[in-house]
Amino acid sequence: MRIREALRLAAEGIRTNPLRAFLTSLGVVIGVAAVIVIIAIGEGARAQVISNIESLGSNMIYVTGGSAKPVPYSRQSSVLDNSVLETLEGKLQGLEGAAAELSRAGARVKYGKASITANILGGTADYMSVRNLELTSGRRFTDAEMAEGARVCLLGSDLADELFAGEMPIGRKVKVDGASYRVIGTFTGSATSLLRAMAGIKIYQVLIPLATAQRRITGTQDVSAIYLKVARAADMEAVRTAAEKVLTEKMAYEENFGVTSQADLLDTLNTITRTMTYLLAGIAAVSLVVGGIGIMNIMLVSVTERIKEIGIRKALGATRQDILAQFLIEAVMISCAGGAVGMALGWSIAAIASRLAGWPSLVPWYSIALALSFSTGIGLFFGVYPANKAASLQPVDALRYE
Repeated sequence: MRIREALRLAAEGIRTNPLRAFLTSLGVVIGVAAVIVIIAIGEGARAQVISNIESLGSNMIYVTGGSAKPVPYSRQSSVLDNSVLETLEGKLQGLEGAAAELSRAGARVKYGKASITANILGGTADYMSVRNLELTSGRRFTDAEMAEGARVCLLGSDLADELFAGEMPIGRKVKVDGASYRVIGTFTGSATSLLRAMAGIKIYQVLIPLATAQRRITGTQDVSAIYLKVARAADMEAVRTAAEKVLTEKMAYEENFGVTSQADLLDTLNTITRTMTYLLAGIAAVSLVVGGIGIMNIMLVSVTERIKEIGIRKALGATRQDILAQFLIEAVMISCAGGAVGMALGWSIAAIASRLAGWPSLVPWYSIALALSFSTGIGLFFGVYPANKAASLQPVDALRYE
């Protein structure tokens, strides 16, 4: 009965001055809304990135170069090159395909008056299938073009659209860093690059035969990366271990290479994105503390204004616990109301922001639980002192207070 009476009196106290109650809870509204928005957009963006990365295939192993520490024998290699790819293809079991890539950013691609900065990708025969690139028009490189390093190219769909504006690019010639290349096809796919998969942005790319890229970019047989496509996802760890062993034999030192799997990338991205989301949410939660201080301040004012009411209640038999419960429940009600409004506001803002950004909006259950817990906890924590002050008043002092 006493709890019910405390709830009724707390509600009456709020209804007496609703505008002040709303302004009091505004700090909690803003804090909860900010936390919900940040978590919702952060989780939505993370889900989008992870989905795009997974579309590259869960059975990919990436081999990259290292410190190029000199090797003791001439049959070994201190850098990634054609011989490393051949060794891996010859010694590894369970591969669906393997491909090497030589890349360079910042190339100028021109057609007519159009000029765009793009990435040059030099790839081996299986590059497109290993990297999950889809041929959208034209044809792939022939064996002869691959062997002789012909000046032919495939344009990424984003680049083709920008350069040719709806015209058919097949058979036309483009200039890549001043050299003329004949366009034989276009390609697309979510795997056009890791950056595109991560951010969903346009990436302009030109694919040319590896021999052509090596001749024009480095003048050596070096490659930037080697991609190993494992036939079965269940064999990923076994193939990775075998690859590390073969690479150690071929390149002498572990410092000369790095081996990364798709699972490693996903784990790293998960860790980074979640850490950033929680960090930003923690910063936003500081406003909840400010809101709590506002609640405590107004509750102290309310206690001062209602000293006579407290004295009358105590004179009529209300105990210290009754007064304490009344003011504490009032503080919690104000805080929880602010939390509820903040959740609705945050949800709405997150939905609008994600629509504008093109990302899904995900409001996980734990963000709702955190918002409710924080708003309740703020009310309890910052309501204790005013409630205790009200409960500690002596009836005689309260009744004669002016």
